[in-house]
Amino acid sequence: MMHRALLVPDVLLEIFGFLRFEFSRFPDRRASSRCFAALATTCKAFHESAMNELWADIVDLDQLLGCVTRLHPIVYQKVSVSIGSQSI
Repeated sequence: MMHRALLVPDVLLEIFGFLRFEFSRFPDRRASSRCFAALATTCKAFHESAMNELWADIVDLDQLLGCVTRLHPIVYQKVSVSIGSQSI
């Protein structure tokens, strides 16, 4: 059972704000996104606050367009570059 303090939206905002600050120190933004996505799916009490943090900073349109299933082949296609006979 979850502590009642975690049901207070202001407490969650403080906790998630702290997490955002901690993740801002790392260059890899995917870790922050994964964390808030996991929190959003943990329970109903975390969902709204975690989703707000998850979508607070959209770095590029790929994140937004990735929500549209029909665009997955376009958004997530691998780009291969050929140099001589090698493909990168």
